[in-house]
Amino acid sequence: MCWQITPAPNFPIYYAVYRLYSHYKARGGCKAICSGLDHLRAQQIEAMRLRLLDMEKTGHVFPNGSWAARVLRDDKGYFDLLERANTYRQEKPLEWVPRFVASATLEEIVQPAMRMRRPLPDEAAMKLGQQLEIPGLMEYVARARRRAVGSMFPTSVE
Repeated sequence: MCWQITPAPNFPIYYAVYRLYSHYKARGGCKAICSGLDHLRAQQIEAMRLRLLDMEKTGHVFPNGSWAARVLRDDKGYFDLLERANTYRQEKPLEWVPRFVASATLEEIVQPAMRMRRPLPDEAAMKLGQQLEIPGLMEYVARARRRAVGSMFPTSVE
């Protein structure tokens, strides 16, 4: 009798609706990221084409079949990307374009080449926390290490 009153049989339906909605929202985010990267790539190809045209004006000759010659000769593979980005820009103006900028201080602190061989030392994590103004970064690092390696790392840093 009590099984007829509870909504337990409807849980799979609610879950399916939630999953459908979350996938729909994730699809929108993926589309935004892809369009931003396509736009960025198209801008880079266009800037490269202008530089190559300047080089060609000064007398530099590009051999046929090279990527530079294909960019200069309006090869379909390269400029299809430009066309798609321009079409998308006309349909819907871009609100936000991701811009990736390297940070020399971050590279100096983290040293990505060393991270291939050794984990991030505590001193570097502390400098990183100060640089990025993250007050509890060492606790996050300790928690991540404990999850990755086991309980040999402390849970709190004093």
